[in-house]
Amino acid sequence: MVKRIDGYRIVAPIGVGSSATVYRAVQEPSQYEVAIKVLAENLSLIPESRTRFESEVKLMTRITCPAIAQVYEIGQTEDGQPFMVMELADRGDLRQRLAELRAEGQTVGWIDLWHLGSHLYEGLKALHAEEIVHRDVSPGNILIQHREELDAWQASTLLGPGERLLLADLGFAKELEWASGLTAGGGTKGFAAPEQMGEVSVVDHRADVFSATAVLDWSVYDSPFADDLESFVVKGLAEDPRDRHQTMDEWFNEFQQAMEAASIRSQNTGWWLTLAAFSLTIVIALVTLWVGGYFDGLIPS
Repeated sequence: MVKRIDGYRIVAPIGVGSSATVYRAVQEPSQYEVAIKVLAENLSLIPESRTRFESEVKLMTRITCPAIAQVYEIGQTEDGQPFMVMELADRGDLRQRLAELRAEGQTVGWIDLWHLGSHLYEGLKALHAEEIVHRDVSPGNILIQHREELDAWQASTLLGPGERLLLADLGFAKELEWASGLTAGGGTKGFAAPEQMGEVSVVDHRADVFSATAVLDWSVYDSPFADDLESFVVKGLAEDPRDRHQTMDEWFNEFQQAMEAASIRSQNTGWWLTLAAFSLTIVIALVTLWVGGYFDGLIPS
């Protein structure tokens, strides 16, 4: 395994893919932990692959948004492999976390959905403001980061104390300004918009609207709040981009409305459940008294 890259000591690989490897590393002498993404050695020899990697770096350095992983430094290894140093997300990703929760019989709660929807909105709105389409918004590209300064934050089912979400991997992103929306098809199956599935397709920011909705739909399908988001999800997953939410602002406004309705319904349900539980307690007490003979002689024969 690689032991050093420039001024960084490699701790361990945290992600290995067909195109790149991501390492956990420590900057010396500060001991600050980072992630280093290195393009695969074989792809480093292919101009097209290097260009795509360098394009990802360029896009990520342009965006300054707390919801998107920040790039600190770029460079090239002694073997000629380009790399980028970025924020470390040390707690896995959304896909892994939800798989763990579901294995324990848990589902996401209201506050989890609010965190996730707000995160997607913040990150994608920042990208779209720069005329960038992510094109690969999926649970595997939503990372979980722990920061000690956030430990006072209240934990939820999905996120522990000090944890937050980061949108990552712009390797598939496109700049609409120069690409005119025309691009090679692709994306993560089940989350990519229908218009991305052809060999060559035309996409715009509404492809990200579809993917963000698909992520929420995947996250909530076994949750008590699935029905509350149904109409919002149906619109966001419309096959024709013209039938979806047209901007992330519109998407988030309708998401907020759905979540507010879900909150009201949950509160009302809680009130009725409390009343039902109280009534059931009274019935059980009366039956107990009856069986115990306390009502003998009180009921006319």
